[in-house]
Amino acid sequence: AVEYNFFWADTFLAMTPRELDEFCEIYRDVGLPFWVQTRVETITDWRLKQLKDVGLHKIAFGIENGDEKFRQQVVIKEFSNDDAVRKLAITTDMGVIYNTNNMVGYPFETREIAMETVRLNRRFKGVDTVNCFVFTPYYGTGARVKALKAGFIDPDVICQDTNEDSVLTMPQFTKEQIRGVRRCFPLYVKFPEHRWKEIQRAETDDALLTWLQKEYQDTFFKEPVIQF
Repeated sequence: AVEYNFFWADTFLAMTPRELDEFCEIYRDVGLPFWVQTRVETITDWRLKQLKDVGLHKIAFGIENGDEKFRQQVVIKEFSNDDAVRKLAITTDMGVIYNTNNMVGYPFETREIAMETVRLNRRFKGVDTVNCFVFTPYYGTGARVKALKAGFIDPDVICQDTNEDSVLTMPQFTKEQIRGVRRCFPLYVKFPEHRWKEIQRAETDDALLTWLQKEYQDTFFKEPVIQF
């Protein structure tokens, strides 16, 4: 039997107040906890309260990138970092678990810009898990067009899995650097900043990465956090 629902829509809360009321009225009879994905801009106190009252358990937020100017120009997301911090704090205060989805390896991105994404995630109050994926140049997206015009990608390339190496070839941010930041992203976010040099070594040192990942798991995930 079904015990938990995950709504796949990227922006679950892209609905009118009337549509939200109708969803809550119908879902109240379902009575199961659920997990949604949405954008930072869609969060308000009353929307969260409505959803929590009918079983909202967890939210995944698409942050993508932590550099405001870069995020607005390349990712085309207009929210400010301060607004993201405030909206996600509302989620924690409501008692709703949340995680963030981030991306690395955008066209024209640098390691310094990628580390701004780390710094933004470190500001989030009560974040459960932080995910980091590699940019995928899907057809029809403006970011793919930018990558093609800059010569970062072979026009015949379709796309890769978001957990595989980047298909972009960029002089300022190599495939190896992108891979390293992606695989160490949660460590950068959760561990103290004075350990960043150690973590950076783990970007290319598999044995050190394994050791740090065990420390990460033992420190931050000692007990299951999911309770219905």
